[in-house]
Amino acid sequence: MNEVFLIFFSLSLSGSLIALLLLLLKPLIKDRMSKRWQYYIFLIVVVRFLFPFGPDTSLMGTIFKQAGGYVAAENSPAAMPNGAGLLQIPPDETQIIYPNENAMDSPYHAVNVGQMKFQWLWLVWLVPAVVFLLRKIVGYFRFSRSIKAGCTKIENARLLEVYQKVCSEMHIKYRPGLVLNEKAASPMLVGAIRPVIILPDMNAKDNELGYMLRHELTHHKRLDIVYKWFVQIAVCLHWFNPFVYWISREVNRNCELSCDEAVIRRLDQVEQRAYGDMLLQAIRINQMTPRSVVSITLNEDTKLIKERLGAIMKYRKRTKSVMVISTVLAIVLMCGATFAGAYETTKPPQSEKLKNTAPISPIVIDTDIAAGGKIALGSQQLLSGTICKVSLEWIGGTNLTVLCTSTNGLENIYHIENGKAFTFQINTHDEYIITVMNRDTKSITNVKGSISFNEQTILYQNVEMRRYVGEDGHPYIHDIKTNNTSKKIVGCQHGMLAFDKSGNPLKIDWWSLDTELEGAYYYLYSRDSTTILPGETSDVHGGWSLNYYGTDSSVDQIAYILYCDKEITFEDGTVWLNPDFDKWLKTYEGKIIDVEVLENYYPYEQKLEL
Repeated sequence: MNEVFLIFFSLSLSGSLIALLLLLLKPLIKDRMSKRWQYYIFLIVVVRFLFPFGPDTSLMGTIFKQAGGYVAAENSPAAMPNGAGLLQIPPDETQIIYPNENAMDSPYHAVNVGQMKFQWLWLVWLVPAVVFLLRKIVGYFRFSRSIKAGCTKIENARLLEVYQKVCSEMHIKYRPGLVLNEKAASPMLVGAIRPVIILPDMNAKDNELGYMLRHELTHHKRLDIVYKWFVQIAVCLHWFNPFVYWISREVNRNCELSCDEAVIRRLDQVEQRAYGDMLLQAIRINQMTPRSVVSITLNEDTKLIKERLGAIMKYRKRTKSVMVISTVLAIVLMCGATFAGAYETTKPPQSEKLKNTAPISPIVIDTDIAAGGKIALGSQQLLSGTICKVSLEWIGGTNLTVLCTSTNGLENIYHIENGKAFTFQINTHDEYIITVMNRDTKSITNVKGSISFNEQTILYQNVEMRRYVGEDGHPYIHDIKTNNTSKKIVGCQHGMLAFDKSGNPLKIDWWSLDTELEGAYYYLYSRDSTTILPGETSDVHGGWSLNYYGTDSSVDQIAYILYCDKEITFEDGTVWLNPDFDKWLKTYEGKIIDVEVLENYYPYEQKLEL
């Protein structure tokens, strides 16, 4: 859920930028642009606050990506030892490690005790947002019910005739209901689904009634109530942002000004003055009925009424040059809102990788290769993202070379060490011919092994203890592993062992939040929030904090961490139980381990039978 908060936080920043620009432009556009333009231009800002759209490269995307990258760089892993582990990736070649660009969205971030204060940040945002929205909805329905309860059907033939005439002139197809309420302070439009125009009990001439009805029908025709609801939703979701409250006030203000403008645009000067007199007639300041923030009343506060009357007196039709400038400025603001963008998860493309996770029959090798000779192992139709694992051993000679050539001319060369496995990744869709070559001057005999594709494995690249920068510098466990299976990992349970620099096992307080837990060599920890997509590497800036509230000094002696998954849960509900876990625990728990073994423990690859 922190991911959702980050999206809305980025929308808040994007919307604030556009709102700030409008605030700075307000003195310039207030008396130059039409009130209609000033009203609808805020719709761009409201949409920016509510909808996470944007181009692939946007301002917010860049800012959040760089922020995540900075945090990740502050805690980047040490260089992985190139020891005697089962997996070795040749330098300067295509590696199977995918960069996890979305460090802030890591599942490990949620289980980091040291960052618990951020773990529930989304609740601090969401709970008030839901409460505010519910209050507005409940308040609106209460207001609608109370105001409609005192309404009576209008039977005045003269009034109904005026209403029908105005509706016909304005081409209103779906007419709102028209009712009378003696408690209403002024005409108002209530309801978005079943709109009703509520008239007060007041003596008015036919032309004044016409102006009132035309004003309210303009609100109805423009769907102003729907617009106001969008604004209120933005206010609730971005309650922490002062700009949304300013936007709400501006929308309410410009809603009335633009509606007045739409009405008087078709009136002559005498009729415009009569319309202004009607506004004054409609004001009953001391008798104003409490109203919902999404109802639309003819009269507002005194300050706005004065501004509306002033706008009526100053009304002039806009010139073509002003209309052109208005259009250009609207386009600029729309482009700015679009390219401001929003935070998005930037993960490696998964669509192609998921296509490549179907098992491909391995190529089995059992032959001799003469000096300078080669063996073409046939062609394979491989998709981008295919992971190839080469495992060969032989007698004689120093090394072999694997040549991977595509039909479009791409050629990759990999050197193999005897008995050492390595992997490489295909980067483009194509048909490949894989060739094993002996470039030595001596024959190589008894070459055995295989080249397999997309094996169901988990690659454990490194696990180590680090310390956070700042605060108390408390330690945490940072692990890096790659999901080379065809399924999405959603949870795991793994065991941990700690050793000092001499290889001695350490009893430590693994989870200091549990005050009754004594120090132990071994700790089994479950992560139900882990999420690793097929082909994705989990490598983030944080991890599982150690001894956060404790005072176990032996934690400072940790030089090596051994890690082993006991079980892994996949999205489809299947659970892999590690058959080697008990043997691993028996081999390493509480034992003095040779330092060379600990130094070369990673990387290692665990094969899964799924």
